[in-house]
Amino acid sequence: GGDADVVHVDDLGMAHVAGFFVTSATGLMILIFFSSDLLMVLTVLYCLASAMTLSPYLSSLIVRGFPYLQKRVLFPLCDPAPLSSIIALPCSLFLSGLWFATRHHTLSFVLHDVLSASIAVTIISKVRLGTLKVASVLLAVTATYDFIWVYASPIIMEQSLRAAAQGSDGGAFLRPAEPQNAIERTLSPLPTDVIPLVLLFPRNTHGQPSPIEHPNGFLGLPSVVVPGMIAGVALSADAAKGRNAGWGYFPVAVAGCAVGLALSVVANRDTVQPTLGLFAPTMLLPMLVIARVRGEFHEMWNAPWHQHGGPG
Repeated sequence: GGDADVVHVDDLGMAHVAGFFVTSATGLMILIFFSSDLLMVLTVLYCLASAMTLSPYLSSLIVRGFPYLQKRVLFPLCDPAPLSSIIALPCSLFLSGLWFATRHHTLSFVLHDVLSASIAVTIISKVRLGTLKVASVLLAVTATYDFIWVYASPIIMEQSLRAAAQGSDGGAFLRPAEPQNAIERTLSPLPTDVIPLVLLFPRNTHGQPSPIEHPNGFLGLPSVVVPGMIAGVALSADAAKGRNAGWGYFPVAVAGCAVGLALSVVANRDTVQPTLGLFAPTMLLPMLVIARVRGEFHEMWNAPWHQHGGPG
């Protein structure tokens, strides 16, 4: 799509930051205290969202192989739609449903990552940050929330479970009951479930017991989406200044993103760690240093690059 499909965020003030914290903290508390009920709801919503975001990419692949499927057809009460999109949507729904039914299987992470990547790429392509200042504030806020999520939520959750257990059987610490059959394993979350908005990767424990219960390591989608948005700012700045790929900010941002992601994967192989903060020294700092050396710091920090010829 063009600029009409892109959400431009020109400035992020303290009101936005406060709103993010209030909304995120409220959601975190609700998820902690009602996790067994809400995890299934979140998983179903994830399936629907990933099917919708995956569908356009499948449609593009279908058109590459069968160009004649670009032909549009008209259904009652609907706008004309390409045949490729009509075919892609049920395929996407099938893939998300297949992941839901097999999500406890060891190899389900492959399909999970395809679905999660479609969500991440869609967000990065549709939501564009206007300035590096906005990107920096967003990274700081999400990194703080990441830290709180990793270190504070387990403490609060354990205390709430202990309190509930004390009220039920005199103080024994209860854990969720294991599913009893295949149907229950499919339709109810297991203790090894994770929030679905993540990218999974297999861990090699060399036959040793893992410090965490889930068989895969994982990265939250913000660890991909936020660096992707920062790289988008760099790409827009390079396009506005007419710099080629070798001398712009974008290659620095991509290299920093790769280093940050590699460090994040290593950090999360054996235990869950907050990793969004890693992208400050690997991405933001090199870009700001280069901007200072070039005498472009204030321009890079404050200019709304998407209004100066950045990619649409």
